[in-house]
Amino acid sequence: MLGLSVDYEPGSVFLEVEGFLDRTTSTTLVDWVHAVLFQKDGLRVTFDCQQLHVEDGLSLIALERLRKILSHRFPAFEYRGLGAPAIEAGTEEAACT
Repeated sequence: MLGLSVDYEPGSVFLEVEGFLDRTTSTTLVDWVHAVLFQKDGLRVTFDCQQLHVEDGLSLIALERLRKILSHRFPAFEYRGLGAPAIEAGTEEAACT
């Protein structure tokens, strides 16, 4: 089980992973975020161990687009309350060791 919690505030969003991501999966997640949220120059996306941080130029509409992409990519994706989705996945290796 791989969990993804979302903490949104105006101008930025934190996607914190509960569980383990291998480097390929974390890179893919960063790519998805870029594809969905990169709407203007200056958007910054970083992945530090198990936390993905997106800032600058983010809107609630962009966050909803990201949630739709994740829902499509992961059929078992479900929300546990506002902004707290979960992803079903197999065991992954840690990206930071």
